[in-house]
Amino acid sequence: MPRKGSPALMRVINAAGVIRELRARGPMTRADLVRVTGLSKPTVTSVVAHLESLGCIGLVPPDARAVPARAPVYEYRADRGQVLGIDIGAGKTLLILADLSGRTLASTRLATLAAAPDQPERFFGTVRSATDALLDQAAPQTRNLMAVVAGTPGVVSPDGVVTMAPQLPGWDGLHLVERLRAAFDCLVVAETEATLSLEAERSGGVAQGVEDALFVHLGIGIGAGLLLDGRVHRGAHGGAGEIGQMPYRQSSSGREPDVVPLEAVAGGGAIRLSGRAAAGTAEGAAILELAGGDVDRVEAATVFAACRAGDPVARAVVDAAVDALAWGIATIGSAVDPRTVILGGGMSRSADLFLDRLADRVREWAPFSPEWAVSNLGDEAVALGAVNHAANLVEQELVRALSN
Repeated sequence: MPRKGSPALMRVINAAGVIRELRARGPMTRADLVRVTGLSKPTVTSVVAHLESLGCIGLVPPDARAVPARAPVYEYRADRGQVLGIDIGAGKTLLILADLSGRTLASTRLATLAAAPDQPERFFGTVRSATDALLDQAAPQTRNLMAVVAGTPGVVSPDGVVTMAPQLPGWDGLHLVERLRAAFDCLVVAETEATLSLEAERSGGVAQGVEDALFVHLGIGIGAGLLLDGRVHRGAHGGAGEIGQMPYRQSSSGREPDVVPLEAVAGGGAIRLSGRAAAGTAEGAAILELAGGDVDRVEAATVFAACRAGDPVARAVVDAAVDALAWGIATIGSAVDPRTVILGGGMSRSADLFLDRLADRVREWAPFSPEWAVSNLGDEAVALGAVNHAANLVEQELVRALSN
């Protein structure tokens, strides 16, 4: 890296600024770049010429411009390669292939259990094969996978080891980064699903402009990510904000209270189990009917559907889970005081059924009441956050190469 204050370092900083603005704002003329970067016209001219010679940016053909312009229009060459975002969930594994701007080119879904996550070589071989198919489909002429980012439930250490994965049997202690490196010959990174979801929300979702937030990923289990002073806070072991593993004291009829992880009573898996138990009783007939008369087909979505239809048994199941979730959010909220709580993950699609109760309970138990937001990214949030992270990594590698 050039020494501080040297002309070479200033060239790198200026080039990074031009790349960042072209990625964020889209095609621009040199005059536009002078305006948005604050650099002088000669500096922008020099930087643009250098980046164009490296193939990092290029001219937009006149017939491809959104707005006619007399001056040359430049764009970030997002077609130089591809990035891959992987969401390894308990129920599904979603792969999104994108260009270097983060624009989706193709995607595919795998059934996680069918892909055998308890057999890492087989699982990552399946993921690699699916990726090759995506590349053949969407980028046969420019095939150049430059970065892969994967998100997983649980906790991922700073060096890429899955240290806690209760939803993925056999993954505790799995060195996810090493497995990814064996499957992909490019830059690879592993993160928790909640952290990547939060990144997606910051770049294109409800967390744009938010500086302090608690993101709660409501799926089969519960994950969470913390945004403090505009920065994602991971903690010493990568587990900051993971309320799903908080010890929750659960009272059992006729016995001493049992301590269980919060997600065991508040996650989608817990709602599924409670729904199945209810469906096996006479009072749970509405839930059973929605499952086609088969208790084993009751899922969390079945319970929410029955709740939406006004069934009191389903409502009781949902309320019990929401009250436990509220306790967890109120507890961590008391410690970090987030301005906003963002709900994401599959269960967030039913937030209209429980958000008022959740907010009321948190307001009752926490000293400060947060604002509330519900993700609009659906179940693609983790993979989209992974894509965004991967595209940023490619940009950082480019800037690092310019400094050498």
